[in-house]
Amino acid sequence: MHNEAIEGYRLSPQQRYLWKLRQTVSYPFRASLTLLVEGAISEPALREALQRVVDRNEILRTSFEQLPGMSTAVQVIREAATIVIEEVNIGPEDQEQRSYRPEELTGKRADTRDEGAAAQMKVRLIRGPHERVKITIELSAMQVDEQGLRNLVKEIASCYAAVINGEDLEDEPVQYADIAEPLNELLESDDTKTGREYWKSQGGATGWDLRLPLEREETSKCEFSPMKEVVRFEQVKRLDAVAEKIGVSVEALLLGAWQTLLSKLSGQEEITVGALFDGRSYKELKDSIGLLARFIPVNSQADKDLKFSRFISQVNGSVASRSKFQGYYDWDLLL
Repeated sequence: MHNEAIEGYRLSPQQRYLWKLRQTVSYPFRASLTLLVEGAISEPALREALQRVVDRNEILRTSFEQLPGMSTAVQVIREAATIVIEEVNIGPEDQEQRSYRPEELTGKRADTRDEGAAAQMKVRLIRGPHERVKITIELSAMQVDEQGLRNLVKEIASCYAAVINGEDLEDEPVQYADIAEPLNELLESDDTKTGREYWKSQGGATGWDLRLPLEREETSKCEFSPMKEVVRFEQVKRLDAVAEKIGVSVEALLLGAWQTLLSKLSGQEEITVGALFDGRSYKELKDSIGLLARFIPVNSQADKDLKFSRFISQVNGSVASRSKFQGYYDWDLLL
């Protein structure tokens, strides 16, 4: 019997945490985006550009294999991967009535435990009337986060322009497997112990046991389905004005407002909320494609006698300090 040797790389802390979570649910963890292109587009150039993107970025050719005797997976990078683009033509009547969900890319939802097959990037090209084209891309959440998707769009645009102009991109992107090991070392090395001690000094997992009025116990496992609210441009302008007046970021303003609401509803003064940090505090990682983001606990003391502007300023300071130490955070430190 011939056993093929598999060369693998350790998962990053973010991937390892997501891998653990995926064992507890029945739905897939996927990342997807839809690009709307208006105007003339060269489809052959687009195909070549997408292939270049995959050739340049190893994480887009990475699957995740759990080997015998291992409790977690490893990253396995394929030498080559050919992009397969599904094509769909729709008429004016369909354009107004139909939106495309990520699961429609394959006709079924991928099994969350079949990460080896699910890791392949799936692309659908939807041609509409009046030179309107939708490009829908789906990936495993083990491969990319929200900022990574934005960076992927930039990479597609750069490769498309290079193809059109008959050029090659000279810059070499940072490869995710090369990032993953330093991220692990931040949580393991004696040289980075100070950063980990910061999180241990934060008082442990307090403020998590939040109970809201009319809260119902989960009776069966179901897919997480977040509510979405469209914020109008006028509201965004008012938020910007309030944040500027207080001297904080809009993100800190919204986070503080959310913690204030949770405190009022629950009757608890101490509130801890998991806030998203993009994991790209180093300049070299700003344009990287991969899973670098993580949710980090931000706790606050919502004193009823404290002015709202003062409270928001405290939240802003808390977010800033946690951003500085985000690379040293490990979920097992506090939970």
